[in-house]
Amino acid sequence: MKKTIVKKITLTAAILILCCMAIAAFSACDEKKDDGTEKVFMKYDTVYELDTAKVWGKNVSGFLDESKTYVKLTAKGDVEIRISPTETTMTMLNLALAGASASGEVGEVDISGLEKYVNGLFPTESFKDMKKTLERLETDLGLYIEGIDYESEPIKKLIEKINAEQKISLQGLSLPKNLAFVIKNKYELKEIASETQDEPIRAVYMGDYNELGEPYVVLTQFTDNGKECLRIRNELLSLDAVTSVKPPVLSEAE
Repeated sequence: MKKTIVKKITLTAAILILCCMAIAAFSACDEKKDDGTEKVFMKYDTVYELDTAKVWGKNVSGFLDESKTYVKLTAKGDVEIRISPTETTMTMLNLALAGASASGEVGEVDISGLEKYVNGLFPTESFKDMKKTLERLETDLGLYIEGIDYESEPIKKLIEKINAEQKISLQGLSLPKNLAFVIKNKYELKEIASETQDEPIRAVYMGDYNELGEPYVVLTQFTDNGKECLRIRNELLSLDAVTSVKPPVLSEAE
């Protein structure tokens, strides 16, 4: 049982990273369209904090820090998506990893099956050079994994293991409590005619809008009881998350 849980934890984390990679891969855009017209952005910098999140139909909101998991849209056309697990979540994961490693039930997890996804995004890269792949996540895709000290000995050994055998060793592995996945890139606002409602759909496009294309991640704005919200959907993880603009704290409003 413990072996199955640890495998699910490890593979889910790996798939989450790959999902972020794929989202970021469709995020590059210029501030002007091909016809020279300006793109439409938010009038003010706006932060949408997490309300609810479901992955594969399961509610995962309780595992994420609601105040640190958000989508930020700036008036200059920049978007930042931050996914931050709670400290309690990270503690539970570390206890599960340590227990499985100490019992000998799970010593290594084979992740070679994910190689094709990495190679699909970076045809010249693979798990055989994880350091270079991680660098390209930041420079090419705008995906940052915060909280990991790549110069620490455990992380160096982990990367060496992945490079040599495409396996993750759980021996001595400990995840940082401040782990966060961050995507930084560009966006544009677009109103799209709806076939099911009178009002147009207010879409947030990460990357250039293409009326014939289907975005990998779908972000739509809507209003719920006077509160401005943003829904995030992704097919790979069956992700459906709702974020909203929180009312200002009185002291800040003054």
